[in-house]
Amino acid sequence: MAIQRTIQHPGVEITEVDKSQYTPAIEGTYCLLAGYADKGEELNPLIVSNSQTFETIYGQPTNEAERYFYYTGQEILRTGGTLVAAKMPYDNVISNHYKAIGVTISEGNNISGFMDTSVTSGQIEDVGYTDFATITNSDALNISRNEYDQVLAGLTTAGATFPTTVSTYDFLLVNNNKDSVNGANENEGIVVAIVDPIDAMNIQRVLSGASDTDQMDLLSGISTPDLRDYIDGNDFSVNLINDFSKSSVSEDIMRQFPAIEYLSGGSLINKEYSHHMGIVVCQVFAGEQEEGKLKIGILEAFVGSIHNDQRDPATGQSIYLVDMVNAGSNYFQMFYNNSGGSLPTWDLETQDNNTILYKASSVYPLIGFTKLEAEKKIQGGQIKSELQKVFEKVSNIDQIQIDVVVDGGLSTIGQFTDDAGGSLYDPITDIDPDDVIIQDSNSLATWRDIVSEMILFCRDVRKDCMTIVDVPRHLVLEGDMKYIRPTKPSNTFSEQIGQKLKYVTGLNSSYAALYGNWFKMVDGFTGKNFWIPQSTKMAGIYIYNDRIANIWDAPAGLNRGIIYGVNDLAYNPNGKDADQLYIKSINYAQKYPLDGFIAEGQKTTQVKPSAFDRVNVRRLFLRLERLVYEVSRYFVYEPNNYFTRRRLVDMVDPIFSRIKQQGGMYDYEIVCNDSNNTPDVIDRNELKIAFFIKPVKTAEYILVDFVAVNTGTDFSEVINEII
Repeated sequence: MAIQRTIQHPGVEITEVDKSQYTPAIEGTYCLLAGYADKGEELNPLIVSNSQTFETIYGQPTNEAERYFYYTGQEILRTGGTLVAAKMPYDNVISNHYKAIGVTISEGNNISGFMDTSVTSGQIEDVGYTDFATITNSDALNISRNEYDQVLAGLTTAGATFPTTVSTYDFLLVNNNKDSVNGANENEGIVVAIVDPIDAMNIQRVLSGASDTDQMDLLSGISTPDLRDYIDGNDFSVNLINDFSKSSVSEDIMRQFPAIEYLSGGSLINKEYSHHMGIVVCQVFAGEQEEGKLKIGILEAFVGSIHNDQRDPATGQSIYLVDMVNAGSNYFQMFYNNSGGSLPTWDLETQDNNTILYKASSVYPLIGFTKLEAEKKIQGGQIKSELQKVFEKVSNIDQIQIDVVVDGGLSTIGQFTDDAGGSLYDPITDIDPDDVIIQDSNSLATWRDIVSEMILFCRDVRKDCMTIVDVPRHLVLEGDMKYIRPTKPSNTFSEQIGQKLKYVTGLNSSYAALYGNWFKMVDGFTGKNFWIPQSTKMAGIYIYNDRIANIWDAPAGLNRGIIYGVNDLAYNPNGKDADQLYIKSINYAQKYPLDGFIAEGQKTTQVKPSAFDRVNVRRLFLRLERLVYEVSRYFVYEPNNYFTRRRLVDMVDPIFSRIKQQGGMYDYEIVCNDSNNTPDVIDRNELKIAFFIKPVKTAEYILVDFVAVNTGTDFSEVINEII
């Protein structure tokens, strides 16, 4: 390459040319898994690298559907894979709404004796309250996803513009966990209290040495033994509110308030503290040592100004309550209504030598949903469209690597819950005729829709991955029992399973491998046995195969297909049974007396006999295509001439040479010259490169001949005759 001089004076100019480009490496095996979980953000794929993080994000399984997702994800991580996990939404209030509270700030004049205590000179005494923060039962809201998005979209430095349905409130507290803990109709649950800091001011003054015996009962802790008397069956009544304000605020909360500035010899406080508000998140629970009487435990508390420009004079940090909540709360987010006008400003007054203070007027459940609202129903008919949303977020191959899409029982869940209006996933007691026995292809319409969507994503969208698919559960299981069992000796594989295999065939794609067994394993949380789909363990076998061998090796057999952690199979096929399965391109599993549970078969669902009807060949080509793509994109906009084409071949040839040396292919040829880059091709601004590959095939059928010969026979003659 000729050096272009740019200097116009005598001297030395140094030019650096980078010719060290190398082929990017593709490390590890990335598995995409969508399923149901107790926790976590819905329809948002996350890369998870270890088991603890997975459980922290998605929680522990609470039902059968969640067990599929949990144990499949843990198997992927246990075997060294990288998990791309996405939580599917349940069809309930929690999935479609955020629980929220609307808070209205008002400057009221409702002065009344609150604690019935006398006031002596030099003391700060809570003798009255106004409607400082008004919350009523009607202020508990279910904010829709769309309304929540409107709030987020309207965020400004000062706050958010609320949608019409909640525009009357000054602040909005939104449950950002969407937890399904007990709700408003339960005796136990999570509640939020909006309080003023005046009690804290008094406590802090007592702690600093001031004399105030009447306020000491506030240090007695958070226990309220008679709380059950204040539960009306639906909500917390005003009696509870008063009781909470009077006697259940703990010293720990008091100590969180800022230092108080006193005026007029201690009879007044600095005006700025009248702008403060406290938020306390509480857990109501039954005391085990007090005959089940309800008590309150404080989970977290925040105290700050309701004005967004307030800062701590000592540190300069914001003491705006919204900032404090959003930075530190584990339970909710807080928004200020930017369109609601300015908040009222208060001046501390004295009336009959008493300080007028401000107090919240209500306590209301925030986080909890009722059992009915939290019921985990699934709309099986919607899973396809929900999967599309997940797939759309991981469709760009330049942004995220995906090698395998794992069914993880999702197709079965969809088939069992495609009833109108949604239903709980209960494959054991389900009485829907389509979920009890498979009579024709229409009986599996939902299963096929979901599986087809997975294949479409791999084949036509990503084009660089394949999917591991499960047969529907009721193909091989009758409720929670095996079809072939001692209690029904008349049941045979051919009659109960073999005759129905034709209904799960016809997927016809080399981008999918269908696995036809289910395994029994122990749930580590309940100690009970349950059935899991074969893809749960096959995901781990694919990863193990890639880690100890090569991507072009078969993920099956005694060397790389051993299945751990299970104790039974839905069926254990004999030779004829296995023939029925494999001739229909259905892979399976078997139990051997000494070797244990083994994954058998590595066919794709492609009907046409070709090299691509085997998993190892399909995965070899996917990896080669991805590597070539990673190299080729750096040649876009380069001159279409001999030198560019030669550089491209020189970059990709080592990839193929290395795989050939390692046994992944018998031979290959790369063509990128004038023969396929004709003048017409060049004029269309195209550059063509072709790869001809002889992939290595696996030895799936071992045919052994034993030949007996006479003593004086010449072996060479017999060998030529037999072979």
